Amino acid sequence: TTPPPAPGGSRKTTLPYKVLPVFCVSLFGGLAANAYQRRDVASLVAFAVAFPTMMNNGGRVLSPLMQLANKKESDELKVLASVFKGHVIDIVGMVAMLGLTLYAQKQ
Repeated sequence: TTPPPAPGGSRKTTLPYKVLPVFCVSLFGGLAANAYQRRDVASLVAFAVAFPTMMNNGGRVLSPLMQLANKKESDELKVLASVFKGHVIDIVGMVAMLGLTLYAQKQ
């Protein structure tokens, strides 16, 4: 049996789910433009931090969730642990990008 739909629609129909890819591309584009324009160490490092953050998001968050959704992974706790670790690493990456960008703007 399939579970009943969530109140307010499924996760894929909510606004944040639809807007998040635009935010990610805009963030990457902004970091690239800032690094190109300023060409200082802090801006370049902030742009460089974006790559492992993106790879982490794909490998530790999206991939396990897709495997769980497609029934290729049955251990939900393993998936949740991976997603939690991925989000913690993403938060560290986002704070580093924000901090480095703000530091570069003060220079």
